[in-house]
Amino acid sequence: MVVGRISSLFLILSCLLIVFMIAGCEEPLDIVEPPDDINPTPEGTSTPTPTPTPAPTPDNAMWGYVNGSAVVQVEGLPYLQFGECTKASIFHLHHPTTGAWLNVRHRALNKFQPKGALDWGYGCVDEINWHHMKEGGNGIWHIEWEQRGNTTWVRFTSPEDHSVELNFIGGAAAWREIRPGSGDARIPHAAPATVTVLEMSGDIGEAVYCR
Repeated sequence: MVVGRISSLFLILSCLLIVFMIAGCEEPLDIVEPPDDINPTPEGTSTPTPTPTPAPTPDNAMWGYVNGSAVVQVEGLPYLQFGECTKASIFHLHHPTTGAWLNVRHRALNKFQPKGALDWGYGCVDEINWHHMKEGGNGIWHIEWEQRGNTTWVRFTSPEDHSVELNFIGGAAAWREIRPGSGDARIPHAAPATVTVLEMSGDIGEAVYCR
């Protein structure tokens, strides 16, 4: 009787051992070990890059860009024959306080002729003689200017890669804006073109009235 009970108990233990082995347990009771670090350190987060603060616009009414440059795109400019709208202007550089202006005039046969003055009264004028006009029409224009003592030097380079230079002696323009059309009140109409200022920058300084 006792032998039968021992045999039955041995059979039950053998069956349990087989079940544990099939389940993948090396021992009847697996011991669950705690993690190495029960309070893991959180991963570091990247610090966002601060947005740069733009430079404030000067309060001085004479401010403008000196030793600067600009890129202007011209589209839709018609090709003019002789006698057609010979005094239209494509765009002009401007300073609202001094009234300084510098036209890029649109002339016949796809020529351009810069002319300007450092005040509305035509003081300190310079222009390109029509004999020296260069080719320039639709496309990207590049403009550079620089103050040299009491002289403002300006260079225009057309989309056809033709350059002309002007020198305004007796003042400093410090251009602030580029506008479509004419800055000369005696040329009331503008060439029928779309003018987009793509870029304008430079050292901020002060304009000087023509003397």
